[in-house]
This record gives sequence, C-alpha cells and structure tokens, in this order.
Amino acid sequence: MGFYLRKGFNFGPLRVNLSKSGLGISAGVTGARIGINSQGRTYVHGGRHGLYYRKNLPIGNKSTSSSKGKTSNLSLEEEMFSDTGLTYKIMDLTRQKLVLEPLFSSDRKIYLYLGLSALLVGIFSTAMIFKLMMLLTGALMITWFILGKLRQKNLKKSLESLQGLSADQQTEANWIQNSQGLNQNDLRLLAIHTLDAWLENQVRDGQLIPLENLVMFLPIDREKALSLALGHYNEVVHSVLADHQLEDSENEFIESIEDNWSIPADEIQQERKLIDSFRMLRQIQQEELPLKSFSRDLVAGEKPYFEGEGRLLVLRVLDSWQANRVRYKTKGYQLDMEGIIRISSRVVEIHEGRNIRSYPIRQVEDVHLSLGEGIVEVFMSNRKQPLVFTAPDLFEFSAVLLKASGQN
Repeated sequence: MGFYLRKGFNFGPLRVNLSKSGLGISAGVTGARIGINSQGRTYVHGGRHGLYYRKNLPIGNKSTSSSKGKTSNLSLEEEMFSDTGLTYKIMDLTRQKLVLEPLFSSDRKIYLYLGLSALLVGIFSTAMIFKLMMLLTGALMITWFILGKLRQKNLKKSLESLQGLSADQQTEANWIQNSQGLNQNDLRLLAIHTLDAWLENQVRDGQLIPLENLVMFLPIDREKALSLALGHYNEVVHSVLADHQLEDSENEFIESIEDNWSIPADEIQQERKLIDSFRMLRQIQQEELPLKSFSRDLVAGEKPYFEGEGRLLVLRVLDSWQANRVRYKTKGYQLDMEGIIRISSRVVEIHEGRNIRSYPIRQVEDVHLSLGEGIVEVFMSNRKQPLVFTAPDLFEFSAVLLKASGQN
C-alpha cells in the first residue's frame, strides 16, 4: 500500500492535491484509483507490490481531413509498471487475506432453463419413452432449482439475522437459533461469513471478545478463523496510520486486538515495525529538526538535516507494443545516480563521486512516500516529472524532506 505525505486534503476516499501547476483530484481504494491530473487528463491507476497498471482514458481527436467530416478513433494507452529491483524495500506489506467462498451460487438459473427446455421437448415429442424421459428430466431440474432457491432464501435469512449482532450478542445460543434447519455445508459457509461480519462489528463498536470463544461453537477451521482475524487486524493498523497519526487510545485498541484474537507474534512484530516508523514520522513533524553532520562543507547559513545512502532513479519505458488499437507500455525504474543523499535548509541533493546534483528545497511542493514500491517521489515546482529517490532510511528521508520543505 502507499502512504502519502502531501500538501493536500483528504475527504474520505477523495484526494485533492494542490500545487503551483494546478489542481488534481483522485478517488478510490487501496490498489485502484481514478483521477484527473492538473492538465485535465483522466486516468485509472491500480496494482500493488511490484506490478502496477495505469490507463489514460480515451480522448476523441478530430480528423485532419475536413472533406470526410469524420472523427478519428479513440486513442487508448495502457501502462504496466515492473519492479526492476533497484529500490530499497523497507518492509513487506503483502497480506494474504482469506477470500470468502461465495455464499450463493450464481449459476443456479441454468437448471431452470434446462428444465423448461426439457419439458418443451417432451411435450412436443412423439416417441413415448423419450417423451417421458424428457418430462421427468425437466421436472427434476425445475424441482432442483426450486429447492435451491428455498435453500438460498433460508441461508440469506440466517446471515441477515447473524451479521448484525454486536459483540455481547455473538453467543452460541444466537448462532443455534439463527442457523436451524441448514445442512452441514451451509453451516460451514454461514460460519465463515458470520465470523467475518462479527469481527468487523467488534472493531466498529470497539468491543472485543476472544476469538477462541467463537471458534468453540462456530463450525469453522481455526486456521481460517485466524486468517479472517489477521485481515481485520491489518486493516485496523493501516487505517489508523493512514493519516500518519497514532493516538495512545488507538495503540491500546490495537494491542487489545492482538490479545483477544491471538495474533501470531511474527505478525505483531511486522505491524509494530510499521507503527514505530509512523511514530517517527509524527515526531519529526512535531519537533524541530536536529542538525546532523555532513561529509561536505556547508554553505554560509546552511543547516544540515539528513545524510545517508541512496539512489536517484528515473522512470523509463522498458517495452512498448501495440495491439487492437491500444498502445501498451511496460515501465520500470532505472538507475540515474547512486551515492550519498542529503537534505539541508538549502537543497536536497545526491552526491556520486565528483558529481553532485542539487535541487533547491524551496521548490519542493509535494512528497509522496510509497512503501510498496520502496520510493519517495519529490514533486518540484519547476519540473513536470517528480524526482524519485530510494534509500535504506526511506521513512526518515521522506519525513525530514517534508519538514524541511515546509520551513521554507
């Protein structure tokens, strides 16, 4: 997932970014967004963990031939982003969330259509044996369809009754009362969807109960139950970090989830590493930047804030082809410079051997930290494309750069 350090405003899933080049908006969920950039171009962007997808939506162009008076075909462009291995991956954010098996089958109408077809064939058939076979087959298929609809109706009714229960109502008695008359397979499906809803309700209401208490009476495998709990736990952690803030009460609630839902220690360690990193982001933004030592001489009045290993990357087209009037491009990061990166009150720079490339800190407009890609995009007022940095100290680099640019 991507975490944003931006000079902009959030309105739920809608993001408004302000810069000197104009205004851009985007909306969506993790891994998929649609937006309009400052030049008015509409795009769709999606993907995670090394492979990304971007499509510029079509724009109609008028034909240069006025005699025919026709318009040209819409132009489409699709971009795929490939991980070239040049970025520093600070932590693995990949989460294997349990995919719920569908509660209802969507192909049951096929039995109705086949059954009606068989009845029609039987009615108009002249051969008695074939006629009886088709009529019987049609009747059985229609009966199967009707029984299936009744089964789905009962299953839906049970789920509607169970999924709204709060933590203090999530008891064995309520489960038995609302699941009577269902076969074992339906009970298994219902238990998975019910537990998923119950865990979400516990988070919503801030009232948790031990996962083991639910697994004792729900017909669900413990590993699947834990997988559901992990998915909700990860979502809670990432949602409270989305604004780069972590209040004490939020931290206490996360610890309560870890205890009540028996979250494995390795998962806790991974999330705690993420939480600690965001605590550092918050601390840097709230306090005055401490001065660091530089391996080069300072300019008069310059204050040193950050120095460390890093790379400056450039996004290039790795492959391009056209098919069905669509232009496809595969893009990836290539190395521009590698060495020491620095942030001061005057510049952000990268130093490789005898070469130093510096950019005025006052021209930094936007800082975008993407943990999934392992990069920091730095948007400058005088550049169309952002500078792309990667470093082992990615959190500190991005936070110090945002703080330093905001002081100018």
